[in-house]
Amino acid sequence: MPPPSPTALLIPPSRAAPEPAFRLPQAPTSRASCKTCGCPIQEDTVRCGEKVKSPWHDGFDVRWNHAKCLVPAQGRRGSTCHDFKGLQRLRWSDQVRIVEMLGGSVGTDAETRRIARLNEMVWEVKALLAKTPKKVLFELLDANGVFHSLKATPVGMVHGVADGLVQRRALSPARGHC
Repeated sequence: MPPPSPTALLIPPSRAAPEPAFRLPQAPTSRASCKTCGCPIQEDTVRCGEKVKSPWHDGFDVRWNHAKCLVPAQGRRGSTCHDFKGLQRLRWSDQVRIVEMLGGSVGTDAETRRIARLNEMVWEVKALLAKTPKKVLFELLDANGVFHSLKATPVGMVHGVADGLVQRRALSPARGHC
């Protein structure tokens, strides 16, 4: 069995957990505004998206909020870290802050410190891979038999490659790109 992802908190998810209602990505731009306080959500900050039924079409929309505006309220309503998709892809400091906003705590034992360091390493590798073209990322993942969607975003693919490299899942270079 492979070791746990370095970007994962040490909390095992429920096996029959439903799709989380909230998302926690980094904001890709500064165009969105918080639906709670109305202020802009700055680029590269953690934002919290709440999936809501759309009043305009048959489907769902995502209402974006500052994490600091929405997460504490959800913690008071009994939400846990398992209700937030994408928590494990955040920087360690952001993961700890979100868990604390929800009323939880993160340990300080040796295993937790090791996972925190691995998370930092993933983010260092992501910074190095940030400008890699999507085509090269696809070829790298294909050459290593790693499943990906054709709709995958470069940000998601960079995270997958960085996580694989840090976990020592050897990723061979794609042919022609050595």
